[in-house]
Order: sequence, then C-alpha cells, then structure tokens
Amino acid sequence: MFSFQRRLLCSRALMLAASSLPALRARAQSAQSDYPTKPIRVVHGYAPGQSGDVILRTLAEPIGKEAGVALVIDSKPGASGFIAAQAVSNAAADGYTLLIGSNTTHAANAALFKKLPYDPLADFAPVTLLNKGALMFVVAASSPITSAQELLARARQAPGKLTFGAASSSTRMSGEMLQQMGKVSLQYVPYKGAPQAVTDLLGGTLDLVVADLPTVQPMIQQGRLRGLAVTSARRHTVMQSVPTWAESGLPGFELEAWSAVFVPAATPKPVITKLNALFRHAMATPAVRAFYQQAGLVPEPTSPEELTAFVKSESQKWTQLVRAAGIEPE
Repeated sequence: MFSFQRRLLCSRALMLAASSLPALRARAQSAQSDYPTKPIRVVHGYAPGQSGDVILRTLAEPIGKEAGVALVIDSKPGASGFIAAQAVSNAAADGYTLLIGSNTTHAANAALFKKLPYDPLADFAPVTLLNKGALMFVVAASSPITSAQELLARARQAPGKLTFGAASSSTRMSGEMLQQMGKVSLQYVPYKGAPQAVTDLLGGTLDLVVADLPTVQPMIQQGRLRGLAVTSARRHTVMQSVPTWAESGLPGFELEAWSAVFVPAATPKPVITKLNALFRHAMATPAVRAFYQQAGLVPEPTSPEELTAFVKSESQKWTQLVRAAGIEPE
C-alpha cells in the first residue's frame, strides 16, 4: 500500500513539474525579450581616470539612453584584473553583470600566472570588441631623458638602475620588450592603476612609466610629461610628434592593447545579441566617435563569434610574447 501511494505521489509530482515547464520557458523567453528591465552593472579592472574607465563612462550615456536603463560602473582595479574578472565569472548569467575585459584579463594573464581564479575562455561569453590602441613611454618633463635613444643610452650605462612603472600586463610587457629588444635592464614596479604610477613619476619616485595615451595625453599637453615613444607600428594620430620605437632604433617593436565586453558563460544568446547591438549603436554615435578620435583609439565592434576567434588568437600571441621575454609565470 505504502509503495503504491509513494509511486502515485511521485507520478503526480512529475506530471506537475512537466506541466509547469512551458510556463517557465515562456517566462524565461519573455524576460529575455524584455531585456533590459533594470540597471546593468559593468565591472572593470581599471583605476578611476584610466582610459578604460573613461571610455566606459563615455559609452554609458548612449547605451543607457537606448536601453532605457542606467549602466552602473563598478571599478575593481588591481591584481592584474583578477578581482574584476572573478566577480563577473561568479555573477548570475542574466545579462545584468558585464565585464570590460582586455588583453590583460583574457590573453596575457594565462601566460603570466601559473593559476588563475577564473578561466578566460570557459567562464565567459564574448559580446563585442571595443577598441585597440597604442601605449606610450613617458617621463616627467623635468627628466634629463629627452628622447627614446637617450633612454636606451642611460639604461645601458646603468643596468638595472632605471625604474619603470606599469599597471597592466600590456604596459608591463611593453617594458619587457624594451629590455629584450634594446638589450637593457630596467627595474619593473607594478601599480594598481596608471594614474598612481604617473603621480609617482611626477613626484620623482619613478624614472619612466608605460601607459595608455588617454591617461597621459592631458599631462603631455600641459607640459608636465614628455612622450618618448609609442608602441604602435605608426605614429599616433593625436601625438604625431612622438616617434615609434621602430623609428627610435628598435625595428619590429609593436604592441597594442585592447578592451572588450564579456558576460558570464551561461548568459542566454538573445541577451548577448541585444548587448552587442547596444554597444554597436553607442560606438556609432557622434559623441563616442569624436571621443575615440580625440583619444587616438580605434573602435573595433565585432560579432560575438569574431571576438571568440580574436581572443583565442590573442591568447596564443601573448603566450609567445611572454616566453620570448623570458618571464617565468608567477
């Protein structure tokens, strides 16, 4: 008797669960089609005032206007992007928590560290690439170093004495490439954010900083910093007076940083498609295009599939760069 009643109860429970599935699916589909209905949190690993933070705040207005909800920007700098990336990898996969990732979080870190608290490929779904841009080597305007060639000469005269500050894997790797290709030895000093490194540079604590152009450009124009060289193959459209490293005696020196939008891996495809459209729309607005041009950055919107292929390619590239530089994973 007891066995019969138990089977009956189980059968009814299964029937009830089965009957509720269409309703659950309908509610899920409705939520996806209505997306977004509440503020979207965007997490990034940049310090306030750094280019990635400024770019995101520039994009937030047109995206919020088009989506009808606010973008809440959540800055979690430091630890080579670990904090920001891990926070998003553990978030609900509903489209309301995004990550602004980069070549640091999704390419270089896997080669620079023995163990990551997140998987750059498995834990995230790509949305779109945002932009690419060159980096710049700068010194304080009061520095006796007035050119890239003079930097190399002084570094060769005093091996290991000159210090360089960097706040990301791409800026650090630029310094490592300089050492390798220029056959010099510099002392690397890590920072949570480029603005802090620049503050120490101006205060005389550092000799050199490698940073993204939007971070240092205003102070170069104010006469507080001096640009020595850019890491791109061509001179920067905004700072034409600053030569490339190739022009300064290191042919083949080329490195660009990039940033992109990611969501937790299980985020529904319709939500990713909507996010892709929102970012593409924002990047096409006159205000954002003007900002990119003024900052000397190249907008690079992509499909999610194109970003997937790009990240895989960049991961291989950065692994090769780290090995060539002789850096032992931490």
